[in-house]
Amino acid sequence: KTLNGHPISVTYFGGVSRVSPMGVTLYQVSSVEQEVLDVLFKLFKSGEVVKQGVGDKQVSVIPFNFRGNKLAIAFHQQCVSISRDPKIMAYLAKEDCSKFTPDSDAQVIVHTKEFFTAFYPLLKNFVGVSGDIKFSFRWEETGSRFVPDGTNIPLSSKTILGEAKLPESMLQAIPAEASLWSLASMSDFRPLDISTLSQYFISRGKSKSKENVQVLLIFLGMGEKGESKTAIILPYAESSPTKMQQITELFSETGQYEVKFKKVCSDYLALSPYLEALNQIEASCLKKSPSFKQWSDNYNKQLISAPVMAASFIHVGELAAQSLQLGAPKEIQETDEYKQSRELLLELPNYLWAGTSSAGNLTLKGIE
Repeated sequence: KTLNGHPISVTYFGGVSRVSPMGVTLYQVSSVEQEVLDVLFKLFKSGEVVKQGVGDKQVSVIPFNFRGNKLAIAFHQQCVSISRDPKIMAYLAKEDCSKFTPDSDAQVIVHTKEFFTAFYPLLKNFVGVSGDIKFSFRWEETGSRFVPDGTNIPLSSKTILGEAKLPESMLQAIPAEASLWSLASMSDFRPLDISTLSQYFISRGKSKSKENVQVLLIFLGMGEKGESKTAIILPYAESSPTKMQQITELFSETGQYEVKFKKVCSDYLALSPYLEALNQIEASCLKKSPSFKQWSDNYNKQLISAPVMAASFIHVGELAAQSLQLGAPKEIQETDEYKQSRELLLELPNYLWAGTSSAGNLTLKGIE
């Protein structure tokens, strides 16, 4: 939340053709502090001030070089923004600093419209997500760490989300090595055939059944080619060849990839373009490899003790280690320095949230 009394934000920008996807902004910087910083940055100035256009606004960008790293900086209002990419830096500089008011020790804000560009109409018009997702953390002095405080997702009155108790069998289906997973409870969309699902979407989630069911999305790391190994798990009891053929037709109507599927944990259907992901889920169900169910007795107890609308888990260390592995050449991965770095990353904490709706928001509380 603060750096010597100043709130600080780190922003990630998706997309390609960027020098760097990150930008940093320091808030509540007084005029005296800005003058001091200006003097310091001029010592490393590597060129003249450049006017960078962002929309209909021009922002003054100062290029400078620090230990071989080319950076851009801008002073705006009571803020200072810095990035390796001048366009990102200029975008940050045009934002209104006064609107940033953190109400917890640390926050992660996901701008749904920008981050989920392809799925935003579905999230807004069908699921009913009506704003940005905010993850909050508080600093724990005794453990010198951030612990999850809560997550807030604004919902419209037309949301299809509901509440349902989470069966233990679904936790068994999550491989222990999954670095990220999210689940949501929604009105029952079964049976899984084209005509039923088409009507389900047209009616915005109206179902003949009063039962709510869970849909689970799992991230199992990156493949060798940088592809995202994701899988979705749906409640599904049918097993006839005819029904399975309908599933193939339903999820493989794309020229980009073929969706594969497996019946897992008796009551579910796992779907993924990656056979390796399905094999990992199947191994968890058959208890041939550890599952999330073995992570923590407290996690299990709190997840299944009461109805939930949604839950989400992230293992920061595993995500960081996967990113390190993806970016490191194979010869580097054999070095002691690389192995030590990976072990350190794996010690980073994991976070779990779960909850229901309150006052028009999906409110998830941190579980420790």
